[in-house]
Amino acid sequence: MPLARFTFIKCHQCSQEVATKDEHMVSTVFFDLMIVDRDTDISYLYDCLFCEVKQTIGSKLEDGIFEVDLPQGYDGPYEISAITDEIRNYYIESFGPHGKGIRFERAKCLEMRDNMYYKIKPIQFEVRVRQREAGW
Repeated sequence: MPLARFTFIKCHQCSQEVATKDEHMVSTVFFDLMIVDRDTDISYLYDCLFCEVKQTIGSKLEDGIFEVDLPQGYDGPYEISAITDEIRNYYIESFGPHGKGIRFERAKCLEMRDNMYYKIKPIQFEVRVRQREAGW
């Protein structure tokens, strides 16, 4: 199986409200991706990718119920849906009660807008080749 090497670069926290009835979060996570085909020893680099991360309105950040969009700018032949858990982890490590970027505990009506947090974090995992769609 091919190997995916992600390098998270930064997270743009577009909007986040904590401890309100409209608690939510909308952010963009930026990363580079390298796919290593171990059969042919060829590497494919997809740099400057990003995806939107959204917390459902009214849910709690700690619950980790996020919507993670597919990466914008990626059109490769590999299934990379496994990245959503890693993106979720990267965000929770960056922002929240135990965050290393912006940390808040026992917040009351906290609103944050337009914060940029830079943290390089490499990860890797195996990926599958996408199934081809039926066609003529």
